[in-house]
Amino acid sequence: MPRSPRLLLSVVALAATTALLTSCQDDDSGDAKAGNAAAASPASPSAPSPSSPSSPAETSPASPSASQPAETPGDTGGGTAGATGSTGDGQPEKVYWEGVSHYLAPGKYSVTDDTTKKERAFLTSTKTVINGNGWICGTEEKTQRCTAAQLDAATKKGKRLVVKIAADGTAVTIDEQHN
Repeated sequence: MPRSPRLLLSVVALAATTALLTSCQDDDSGDAKAGNAAAASPASPSAPSPSSPSSPAETSPASPSASQPAETPGDTGGGTAGATGSTGDGQPEKVYWEGVSHYLAPGKYSVTDDTTKKERAFLTSTKTVINGNGWICGTEEKTQRCTAAQLDAATKKGKRLVVKIAADGTAVTIDEQHN
């Protein structure tokens, strides 16, 4: 029973993140970003007046950080893709999650972090690299690429994984954790 609210919260957070990233990707040109930042400033409660000349200057620091996730999801090879987001307390969002895996649905999984005991849901895509060393697939002597079906079976057993998650919630790489 206690996992159900966490699961629901994880799925809702993933959907909200995906929606926000999708809306940020629509404004690729600099003029569109400036126009959207100016349009967004009257809706923010901290802006005293939309006609004040300092309003665009106040919103410009928020514009680059809001546009960074839209620029990084395409760069799945970089190590900073998940680090551009932040948690509610201003800390950078984790990129690597390691711990016990959980099967949610085909292509949808979660991992419970060993140190924080927080659960993070993630998705897989055709670009996700799944590496096995005996638990997901293959043998302990040689790393082997695994299939999504093999990952499904391993996560249903609660195998320990190290998952690199991009800012959009998609797993970039999945490795076994043999510690």
